[in-house]
Amino acid sequence: MRCRSCNSEVPQGAAFCPKCGARQEAGAEFETIDRMIEDYRRRLDDKPDDADARFNLALAYKHKGLDELALAELARLRDETEGFADLEYEMAALYLRRGELDQAREAAQRALAIEPDHRSAKRVLARIEQERG
Repeated sequence: MRCRSCNSEVPQGAAFCPKCGARQEAGAEFETIDRMIEDYRRRLDDKPDDADARFNLALAYKHKGLDELALAELARLRDETEGFADLEYEMAALYLRRGELDQAREAAQRALAIEPDHRSAKRVLARIEQERG
């Protein structure tokens, strides 16, 4: 079984994740993500240039299904930083989930231009090819 919050391995039947402490009962996932969103927003209020907080806020939005907000944060971060392959991969994954295959391909290719062996970006490209037939 995987943790609803951090995706770490959790023993079967465990009520809490041994790594992050997130409750594993139904509904606890969004409560944890909401707290993460609040924490990262506060960090950005104090320090708007905190790239780690902005990236993690985008990931929290992504896990909650707030794709538009996640993409907006990732795009803003891309404007502020260079050479961040994981950012490009996350954008690719979001675009793929939304069915925006051209944008997903472009983002995955940007990730591979930065980090040619980025496995997750390669998987996104493979999924795009599968979907296109």
